[in-house]
Amino acid sequence: MPKYLDNSPLYSVVIEIRFTTQVPDDVVSGLLYSQIAASNTDVQSVSLPASQLPLAMRQQDPNLKYAPIQRFVLPDRTINVGSNVVSLEANNGIKKKTYPGWEVFSQQFADLLEKLTFVSQVERIGLRYVNFFHEEDFLSSLNVDLSTGWESKGLENNTTIVFSVAREQLKARVTIASDATIQDETGLKSGQIIDIDTFTDESIPLEDVATKINDAHSLSKEIFYSLPAGDLLKRMGPHD
Repeated sequence: MPKYLDNSPLYSVVIEIRFTTQVPDDVVSGLLYSQIAASNTDVQSVSLPASQLPLAMRQQDPNLKYAPIQRFVLPDRTINVGSNVVSLEANNGIKKKTYPGWEVFSQQFADLLEKLTFVSQVERIGLRYVNFFHEEDFLSSLNVDLSTGWESKGLENNTTIVFSVAREQLKARVTIASDATIQDETGLKSGQIIDIDTFTDESIPLEDVATKINDAHSLSKEIFYSLPAGDLLKRMGPHD
């Protein structure tokens, strides 16, 4: 597999962990901010919409329990935190496509893990890559063989394909969409995406998280490079 791409389609990368704590849920974001600010004087804290809801309401609603309530924006990354969730994004909250490579990004995550002293048990970890393309005939550029019987009977070109891959404790949910919209600092853009969300929802000790995230990265990378056909991969400029 290539080590890197000259013309990477990568739009965003997020590592998320969900957990239970050893401290009251309402102090988690403050604890993490104080630790980040101690070594990063340029961190900015932004309140997110879920912060306006009472803690009791968020904890009772499965859709809100893991919603982040604060965003800590640094020059090269963003950290989102809630009472039972922390995620690391490879951007500064505004500009996308600023992924520094896995070696740097995984070290940033390792540094974040060291600050999570309040975590008692990790319930779920996830690694999500969203890749954005602008191809005239996207599906034909992929190693995907899909036949519905409606190709000559009015099948529209806004196809979405979703499939899953399982490997040991990990699962990967892959979404290929031929009609998608993203937003970056320049506004809305239309194109296509390959979205790979690799995760485990089995409880694991905090000290095993970094290893499992590396395993998730290996599986995500394997899946991604299996999808572009020769011409598309060549245009991305792969390097060993």
